[in-house]
Amino acid sequence: MRYRRNLWLWILGLPLFLGVSAHWGFHFLVKERLAQLASQAPALGFRYQGLRTSLFGEILLEGVRLKPPGYAAPVAMDRLKLKGPAVPLYLLFNNPLVGFGPPRYFSLHLAGVRWPPASADARGVCEVEKGTPLRFFEALWREGEPTALEASYHYRSAPEVLEGEVSTRAGGAHAFDFSIRLVNVTPKGFRSGQLGTSLLAGLKVGVKMDPRLGRQLVRHCADAWQLAPAVFESRLASIALQSLKRVGLAADDGLEQALQRYFHDWGELEVELRPPVPMSVAFLPFIPAGQLQKKLGIALRIDGETVAGNYFQGGSQPLAELRAEETKHTAKRLSRPVSKGSRWRYRSVAVASLSRYLGHRVRLRARGEPPRQGILLKVAEGEAMVEQRFQGGTLTIPVPLQQLIGAEVFLPEKDRD
Repeated sequence: MRYRRNLWLWILGLPLFLGVSAHWGFHFLVKERLAQLASQAPALGFRYQGLRTSLFGEILLEGVRLKPPGYAAPVAMDRLKLKGPAVPLYLLFNNPLVGFGPPRYFSLHLAGVRWPPASADARGVCEVEKGTPLRFFEALWREGEPTALEASYHYRSAPEVLEGEVSTRAGGAHAFDFSIRLVNVTPKGFRSGQLGTSLLAGLKVGVKMDPRLGRQLVRHCADAWQLAPAVFESRLASIALQSLKRVGLAADDGLEQALQRYFHDWGELEVELRPPVPMSVAFLPFIPAGQLQKKLGIALRIDGETVAGNYFQGGSQPLAELRAEETKHTAKRLSRPVSKGSRWRYRSVAVASLSRYLGHRVRLRARGEPPRQGILLKVAEGEAMVEQRFQGGTLTIPVPLQQLIGAEVFLPEKDRD
């Protein structure tokens, strides 16, 4: 009888002991990593009041405060929850024998997020001339009820599909939803973070705005700029259209009228891409603007009603022509005699002289944007078009000349600006 009691003690006690040890080991590991984050990035001012962990893949932080770059005061949140696979299951597929990689599914939940107050400058939240009206929308998240945010992804290796979602809510006042679906995501590419072979199968972006809140902010910004509300609404619509033109697209009258109606009435705005045949994102810039709606299956809906018509027609200069210009200028550059033994390196040049170096390799640095390095294709309309190579292809990126703080061109030693 005594032997049986000891046997049951071992059968029940050993797993319990191992489970408790693993739980607290995981807890203190997470706590140590959070302490390292706080010490390595003191500017963030990261701190929290409570921590709970579970071997089922859950980490819960309570009373979180941090100060992201660009914010004058910290952002506070009641709860931050991370959810992934159970720790034993994750270690089964991520260990020194089989290699390491991201979990196959992961979610982030933020609750009770309170943003710092906006700038005391009445015009601070209304400066939308320099780009899309993102700053204008950001101001909406600083007012009213605390915000909730959810983000997640899920990878399935059998069909090689990766799906991701992001959503924000602030009561019933305003909301934002984003979802994307990629196919042909190989397990090796997913584990290494290289998605060059992936194909876009679907994308959806939705914005919901309480009309009363939208009109209130329009009146605030119109007063700050001493404009009529209708004039400021037209300014928002025109800036959104200019953003489309910056990527080589030209909106037709139907889309322009739809955007003007949305910025006047507010409500729900949804843009969905559902390509009939999944396609590589790297080749999107090379699709003629007139074929974008058909190739991508673009649909625009306002308050649930689809906006009819051809959203995009023509565009500015087709990228195929830009490629032809690149070939011409590159051939011209290579045909110039260069003395034997010349050393090539990046040399600083004046921004005003960039148009002399079409077809050259350049490095451009603009305020608030990552450095751009690639082939200079075109300089026109206040922008430099740079073809930058990424994993799986190339993209043509517009860089505003007024925002440039540095420009370098790959030249032989003897060439000077």
